[in-house]
Amino acid sequence: MQGGEARWCDVGLPTVGAKPSLAHRVIEHLGSEDILLEKIAPRRMVEKALGKEEKEKSVEEI
Repeated sequence: MQGGEARWCDVGLPTVGAKPSLAHRVIEHLGSEDILLEKIAPRRMVEKALGKEEKEKSVEEI
């Protein structure tokens, strides 16, 4: 969602013989569109979790 609005995505039709669940197809689509990350670099997490003036936070705050 961007700005609180749902975004419709075309995940296509399953191929003949394959029976992946809808959830699996959605996860694959989001990964291919770089919307869902499999790994997050530690530096990126620190940038997002801490404010400019903060040096550290407890895990509960994050």
